[in-house]
Amino acid sequence: FNADRLHYNALVFAMNGHFARRFMVNGSYTYSKADDLSDDNVGSEGVLPSTDPFNVLVDRGPALTDQRHRIVASGMIDLSHWLPGKGWEFGVVSEFNTPLPFTIIEATAANDGITYLRPPGIGRNTGNRGSEAKTLALVNAYRASEGLAPLNRPLTPKSLNTATTSLRLSREIAFNERLSLRLQGETFNVFNKPNYVTN
Repeated sequence: FNADRLHYNALVFAMNGHFARRFMVNGSYTYSKADDLSDDNVGSEGVLPSTDPFNVLVDRGPALTDQRHRIVASGMIDLSHWLPGKGWEFGVVSEFNTPLPFTIIEATAANDGITYLRPPGIGRNTGNRGSEAKTLALVNAYRASEGLAPLNRPLTPKSLNTATTSLRLSREIAFNERLSLRLQGETFNVFNKPNYVTN
């Protein structure tokens, strides 16, 4: 919306190669950082309003889409030399992403019943960002002030890393120079890993 500012920076490494006209390999690594003043309310659940609509800069922090590390590797093999007929291909794509950020808030809203409150010293969407030990210490200091027991577990479970591998087998049947038919079968997340979008 018109009060937001989004900054995105990324460093991308990519490689690709073709071998003996039968194998193709691609890989990329992206290190990125995205921050903004408020969460996008389109296509998101649990989006919270600004803590201070008269000073939106106080909420500057990681964007909900801030994916810090992303690795993608893919490969394709021309199977026509081993299978009967022409046009056979087998492909694989694997992706690994580190967790998205999340907001740490108090259990109850402010006096207006709408505006959320964060424990002192914790910024917007700082879960999964910065020093987890420091954030956990701030959370436990707040919990102690409320008479609650400290958390004795990590704020971010390792299961929040997302990883998926997909496979594809296809065959292209050419009828003439202009007309062909592609038959394709795909399977996604073949290792059936649960991938959680947020904490």
